[in-house]
Amino acid sequence: MGFKYGKPTVTLVVEAVKSLGGSATQVDVDTYLKKEYPNYKNNTYTNLNACSVNRNSPGSHSFNKYQRRSDDYQNPRNKYDQLFKRGDIYELYKPEIHGVWEIYCDEHSKWHTRIIDDSDEARYLERELEIQIESAEKLALEERKLRLISYEKHPQIRYVMTKVFLRNPYVVVEVLERAKGICEICKLKAPFLRAKDGRPYLEVHHIQPLSEGGMDIVENAQAICPNCHRKAHFGPITS
Repeated sequence: MGFKYGKPTVTLVVEAVKSLGGSATQVDVDTYLKKEYPNYKNNTYTNLNACSVNRNSPGSHSFNKYQRRSDDYQNPRNKYDQLFKRGDIYELYKPEIHGVWEIYCDEHSKWHTRIIDDSDEARYLERELEIQIESAEKLALEERKLRLISYEKHPQIRYVMTKVFLRNPYVVVEVLERAKGICEICKLKAPFLRAKDGRPYLEVHHIQPLSEGGMDIVENAQAICPNCHRKAHFGPITS
């Protein structure tokens, strides 16, 4: 079977992410492929999502209308489970970091994806946010600002044992940078430095809780000390 660019486009987008260091936005991939293939015209976004284990609509692609787990390496369609979508970034899928995912069909013949290591999922999501924050901290200020603007303001929801909100790592980094080690409520210095990197330890708190419809944006967040954070949730506090 002949392919317009010599290979299936779903293969091309994965190879592009690999060539771009294992992490790239849709724009990065599109730009890369247009340089490699001057006549390239394809739906990069659709192909990236088709190859992401946490894809939103697996039923949109015929090759994903098959129940499988992302760790089932004997399944020939596992070759499409190569990426993980984190906000607007696509990165090479690593089960030890991103967890094991499954495509399944419900009782209404609708196709979905879900993470299946349920007992560990809340911890996995916390770890995922930590990794995102570390990646965001390594970005140049201007790049982080651009990604902050493009990131979804209303957090995604993922249903696990309880409902959890997928927080924006760029908001976390921006708010911590703004605070410069000073609690934005009590105005005292952070109580200690993080053992990992020596930076002041503050926690990012949403003024209007995400669970009450608050947006995951810099303007709705504060960097505060653990004591003020507990007061904000469990006792009266004035800002």
